Amino acid sequence: VVEEPKEITEAEKQYYDSLLPKNREDQFYIDLEFIQNLCNARYLQYLSQQGYFQKPEFMKYLQYLTYWKDPRYTKFILFPQCLVILDSLLEKDAFRFAVGVNEFVEHMHVQQGLHWTKGRNLNTDSKPTTTQSDVAESKEGK
Repeated sequence: VVEEPKEITEAEKQYYDSLLPKNREDQFYIDLEFIQNLCNARYLQYLSQQGYFQKPEFMKYLQYLTYWKDPRYTKFILFPQCLVILDSLLEKDAFRFAVGVNEFVEHMHVQQGLHWTKGRNLNTDSKPTTTQSDVAESKEGK
């Protein structure tokens, strides 16, 4: 269930405005850091546990971050898996639910570690990781 955004007071608006980046370069680095943090399974779990995925304004922010899929921006990303995770967060209710579950988070963390150190999924007893064909299929399903 997605909550409706609540009205904020003028004092809250001024406070939030003071937190905004003062220029486009600052916004670029803030967005870059945030999107790459989506690769952190435990950070996703924290976001889930805090209810961020039920907040329309947060989901709009995730939608805004899809500009990173443009090659002009993608070249700055060190962890491109974050783009697959971003798509999953935006498109799959089951994924948004799963990142709140300890077992799934641990599995995701282990699989990422295997992929980053060995370049592939070496744990054959485990569920397979997302592949490029999975990504292509999810895009075709739009």
